[in-house]
Amino acid sequence: APGEILEVTGPSGSGKTTLLRLVHGQLRPNRAEVWVKGRGLHRWWRRGLGRIRREVAFVYQEQRLLPRLTALENLVFAMQISDPEMPHRMIRRQALDALESLSLGHRRRAYPHQLSAGERQRVAVARALSGRPRVLLADEPLASIDEDNGQIVMRLPEDAAANGMAAIVATPHPTFAAHRELRLPPCRPPGHRALSRPPRTALRAHPLPRRH
Repeated sequence: APGEILEVTGPSGSGKTTLLRLVHGQLRPNRAEVWVKGRGLHRWWRRGLGRIRREVAFVYQEQRLLPRLTALENLVFAMQISDPEMPHRMIRRQALDALESLSLGHRRRAYPHQLSAGERQRVAVARALSGRPRVLLADEPLASIDEDNGQIVMRLPEDAAANGMAAIVATPHPTFAAHRELRLPPCRPPGHRALSRPPRTALRAHPLPRRH
């Protein structure tokens, strides 16, 4: 829901990244159903994904920055692909605002190899925020970054929720000030016999007590 943070937790291999990629339309489910903004992606996969991608942003673990573009150019390029009709001046302004919001304005001309791991992760976060999406998906955004950068990224879901976005964050353990938590069980061991027809049930997150 708008303004809400959902934290998806579970051990490595439990399917956290897969779940986020399904919501983003990167993968097509081979069973069960995936609904995003009233659209059944399991039925019409690839159709209308452009609109969903404009409204649902993804922060990858591995950042996926283009090495020959500066930090600012990475954001501008992503926004041009997402919304080709947006005026260049507006794209550049929103990209700069996103970098400034993560204390990266002074690094806008730096290339990825000139940035630290933490700075690259923050650029990836800024890229996701620059399009001002309605839903933010973040796949273990604290992985491989130091404490100082981690403190900046930690505020990301709360700031997104305060601005009316819905945020879904995948982490191994409860970490963020989430409203709800969805715990995924460990991956089944090889040889485990699954049900031939799984029950038609939805994954439901349970609310968490508010943290003070």
